[in-house]
Amino acid sequence: MLGTIFRIDKVRFDDEKAVWVIKLTMCGENENELRDEFDYYRQQMGEYISLLSLGNLLSEMGENDTCVFICASYTGLGNVALHRGEIDVALEYYSKALEMNLKTLSPYHPDIAANYINLGVAYGDKGLYDKALEYYEKALKIKLKVYGEEHADVAHVYQNMGTAYDEKNEYEMALQYYETCLCILVEVSYDIS
Repeated sequence: MLGTIFRIDKVRFDDEKAVWVIKLTMCGENENELRDEFDYYRQQMGEYISLLSLGNLLSEMGENDTCVFICASYTGLGNVALHRGEIDVALEYYSKALEMNLKTLSPYHPDIAANYINLGVAYGDKGLYDKALEYYEKALKIKLKVYGEEHADVAHVYQNMGTAYDEKNEYEMALQYYETCLCILVEVSYDIS
């Protein structure tokens, strides 16, 4: 089915199962409105048409909602791979999700921060803590810009950074990040109550 073109007929959210349901119809060569565009992109990218290629095509056509579904699929595949211990596979999927989001979202969108966090977690699981910290720093920059200092999402990034420093046996740095996380969460919890 690689290289096959489908028309999206209907998209709906199933509240009971908490999933998006997408009804697709396979298009024939003669009825396909996208044939010229797809042929152009096939020439540009070679014969290999991937989920990422389709996402890029849809993005350029203004089909950003569909790109969101594809990006979420990459993230889900990365999560499954990470839980199965297939860290390199997870990194590949997380990188593809990030690549798509960077093309379709503003640079300070929370989804991009989430992509950076996913990559940080995977690199941490691989034992590459400095690389994990690079991605956590990028996520933190976005979270601070979007939410400000006193937000639970910001605290969780500090916690991830503390964990990375802890794993590197840099306990003073770990302690600083854990304390920052705790201070924010205490402040946020008082705001709630």
